[in-house]
Amino acid sequence: MSGSVIGIKLNLGWLGKITRSADNIVETRVVSDTETLGIEFGAPVFINDDNTIRNALATADTLAKFAGFAIAEVRQSTTYGVDGNFAKYLPNTSCDILTRGSIIAVLGLGDGANVPVAGGAVFVRTELNALDAPYDGALVGDVEVKADGTNTIKIPASFTTGYVDGNNCVEVTLQTKNSI
Repeated sequence: MSGSVIGIKLNLGWLGKITRSADNIVETRVVSDTETLGIEFGAPVFINDDNTIRNALATADTLAKFAGFAIAEVRQSTTYGVDGNFAKYLPNTSCDILTRGSIIAVLGLGDGANVPVAGGAVFVRTELNALDAPYDGALVGDVEVKADGTNTIKIPASFTTGYVDGNNCVEVTLQTKNSI
């Protein structure tokens, strides 16, 4: 029997999973009740004035509002199965956030030139590009390699290895805890 290879690239891991455990800081905050779609594992989260957290929102996001990335935690919950998606935090529930350390996140597809390099700067998309609306390949909340005017913000992070897996996931390292 001849050997074969399945897929082209090995996966880095599950979205929102902490990838290196030497220097991680995890905090817990409550998901805003206005966040009706929930916060998906691995998504960058931002803090509201009432200390709740939410997904990226173009009109309110600055570096000062960036809290970290929602980590994937296995929890028992009576709300599982409400909408069939278990990989997110629902409104008014506690959300574990990686504020320093390494995590798996989604790399926006962008214009095809969105190729990370180890140690390269990380930007978070906060708004779709108006020229390519409604979809330019990168969704709000995706991490990206380069700035896109006012549609992205630079966060205190770098790409850990620069490797992009078959699911378009990358490893991101938050180098310093953002003061909130």
